Amino acid sequence: MRALLVVVLLATTAHADPIVNKLAGCSIDIPKTWKVQSQSEQLLAAADPTEEAGVLFVVVEVTDLKKVRDQLDAQLAKTATELKWDAPQKVTQNGLEGVMLKGSATIAKKPSRLAALVLMTPTKKGVIVLGAVQADKLAAHKEELDGIVHSLKALK
Repeated sequence: MRALLVVVLLATTAHADPIVNKLAGCSIDIPKTWKVQSQSEQLLAAADPTEEAGVLFVVVEVTDLKKVRDQLDAQLAKTATELKWDAPQKVTQNGLEGVMLKGSATIAKKPSRLAALVLMTPTKKGVIVLGAVQADKLAAHKEELDGIVHSLKALK
């Protein structure tokens, strides 16, 4: 997991409030105990204190969902091997339309579970929320990861 997070985490701070992304026109809640680093309006990364679980929030231009998935796979290929995705499922998350991908990979030589939510935002951008967790730590982090995903919503 550290290899994935090292790519985007340079410094860390705790967040208690929702993180607003004006470019995407939405917000996301990250647990107060998690380490958060925002590098730009396009990217935010967060990890739990043990670095067993992490989330990437990426704003992208959307021309079609296949291209977004290709971008996601290219990014993951830098730190993950044996990447496998299940068939995408159409979803609606707090009024935002998109797809959910679930899969697995090996990250830092550890089997990991992945979930990616790809949504169209009110500003006509795409947002990818990628969650990754060590496979043997999924039960310990499932509630936190689900809470992060379900907190994603459009700004009012």
